[in-house]
Amino acid sequence: MSVHAWTRRARVVAIFGIFSCSSLGGMPVASAVSPAPEGAGAHHVVLNWESSMTSVLSGFQSRRWDDVSYSEVRFTGCTTTEDDPRVDESAEVEMRQDRSFQPDKSWGKKTARHCFDSRSSVSSGEWTGLDAGRYYFQIGLINTRVDDALSVARVYVDTTRAD
Repeated sequence: MSVHAWTRRARVVAIFGIFSCSSLGGMPVASAVSPAPEGAGAHHVVLNWESSMTSVLSGFQSRRWDDVSYSEVRFTGCTTTEDDPRVDESAEVEMRQDRSFQPDKSWGKKTARHCFDSRSSVSSGEWTGLDAGRYYFQIGLINTRVDDALSVARVYVDTTRAD
């Protein structure tokens, strides 16, 4: 391979690498990290967890958790990219069961509205009678559209009805 061809190839690879890294700048960010208690093994089961979401789009899926019978999802301090004050902001939240080698099962949708009122306002949805299994929530329509982004200051998932 000639020096000219080698230099051109290196330049193309460098430009592609820069483009790939810079294109991540607009990606939605969502965190669902809950540190395991000290000494917890790889099979530690987290009952309740909290997180936040930043600029997630319709179709976003939360982390998975194990559950039996009951889950509640609470959103505190919601905002969207909608800037028209006449729009009643909302976000659909669907509880889904993660089933290997078959379609995931929907346990229904709830619509979060109240959490948009202020940074401390809360919207919550409960799902009961759930089969034992792995679950996650999925964001549906945001402001009845698919092109808005949703941010939530605090996401709390409660898997024990006693809380």
